[in-house]
Amino acid sequence: MDNWLTVIITFRNEAHEVYNTLRSIKELSDCEYDIILINDGSDDGYDYRKVSMQFNAKYIENKESIGVASSREYGICLCQTTYFILLDAHMRAFTPLWTSKLKEELEKDWRAIFCCQTVSIDKKGKPLSLNAKGSGVRVNLKDLSYTWNSICVDSNETINIPCIMGASYAANKNYWNYLHGLKGLRSYGFDEQLISLKALLEGGMCKLIKSITFGHIFRDLKDVPYEIRNIDYIFNQLYLIELLYPTNEKIEFLRFLKYRYKEESFSQAISILSRMRLEICQEKVYYGSIFNRDFNFVIDFNKEDFKNQ
Repeated sequence: MDNWLTVIITFRNEAHEVYNTLRSIKELSDCEYDIILINDGSDDGYDYRKVSMQFNAKYIENKESIGVASSREYGICLCQTTYFILLDAHMRAFTPLWTSKLKEELEKDWRAIFCCQTVSIDKKGKPLSLNAKGSGVRVNLKDLSYTWNSICVDSNETINIPCIMGASYAANKNYWNYLHGLKGLRSYGFDEQLISLKALLEGGMCKLIKSITFGHIFRDLKDVPYEIRNIDYIFNQLYLIELLYPTNEKIEFLRFLKYRYKEESFSQAISILSRMRLEICQEKVYYGSIFNRDFNFVIDFNKEDFKNQ
């Protein structure tokens, strides 16, 4: 049977973790899948090409870093299967036969962005707590911060959630491209909020697959093995609200950002945004033609209590 799934892993300076991740997902999978590795400008001297050959993966090496969002988009562009899953390069599979379970859920709904449950692990791949699983999040739309959903893990039912999170995201490639994916984001930050808002506004859904769990080495921004530019981080927030927010909510958010960040950084991010005015206008016209839900739906959905699901 032809492969139906592509595993896309983007990374920078992850060294042996790339191998550990690939070995783990391979050991618990029950069907073949394509693998695309995007090396986003690593400068640690590690032989990632050798790792890609061990797992028969397509290997792409960015000479200079283009960021997580752009690397993911590049991988999806190269994907030749109906479905894909995005994984970080410091994860472990915890669910036997996870591929068959994923296929079953993906085939039920093509207009959805899926995420799996995640459990925090240490650098040896051991769970820090099996009772605390990441189950997607609710977003504070006033500042794009998020709160993890407190969801009952006893059931394997797949449920609707406001926003994906946890770095195990799967979708139908055609639907992702219909939403224009992560187009426009720079460097790092707010991938999940952007794609989740697009799906909800379009009339689709974000869904949590409780029957599949991945381990994830969660890290603070200060611990990631690459530089995160503050200007890009601010820009991504500005871009998202300019693209998707109604006027009143946008003005309120702008006031918050201007207060939160240094004036110079905020002004530089605004300048970058202004140079993209035409591109953003074109995107807004496109979304105006495909969005089927009001922003109030997103606001109300993010206020729901997910404790008993």
